[in-house]
Amino acid sequence: MIRLIPVTMDNSMVIEEILAKVSGEKIRDIWYRPAGEVPTDPARRWHGPIHNVDIDVKIFTTNHALTISWARDHLIEGLALEIQDLPLQNSFEEEWCAVSKIAEWAPFLSKSITGFSPVWHKINPADSAALWSMRMEVSAGSSLVLALGELDLSGKPTYHPDGILVFFSTDLARRYRINSSIFSAWGEVPELPPGALNS
Repeated sequence: MIRLIPVTMDNSMVIEEILAKVSGEKIRDIWYRPAGEVPTDPARRWHGPIHNVDIDVKIFTTNHALTISWARDHLIEGLALEIQDLPLQNSFEEEWCAVSKIAEWAPFLSKSITGFSPVWHKINPADSAALWSMRMEVSAGSSLVLALGELDLSGKPTYHPDGILVFFSTDLARRYRINSSIFSAWGEVPELPPGALNS
């Protein structure tokens, strides 16, 4: 098994390399990898403006598969990115769930990827800043955000390094922030105090 390494500012060129491959390619399919049993009704498990994904998100474009995962490297917590050419050499579906028919993904299907906006955080001052959130921009001006975190029992986003949140709401992504970053998940420096949305 390949050991996933978070994207950091030291190896941030991987973001540009991946964008160079998928830029202009249309989103064809989306899969989530949950912890435990794969749900038989994805729309019941994931719905609303924020999707709480346990392990990975896999986005299929015209010629590639982009996987976004949470990863740790000692004290560094962040998102890991992997790009693969299509067709994939090995099957993956057993532990994954197709989610492209869920309502929140509908506006993004057949849209072209146009850009990535990375957002960084630093837990240990001695370590390089790591990618904790990434805004993905598509044609027609739409965007979504993938960030470390999970939804608490009340449905509010909170920082958790072993999970991924998919934000379809610009407002909620702009309001979600963590103590280890001055930037919101959207990539702005918000006026809200840390944890305002989580309280």
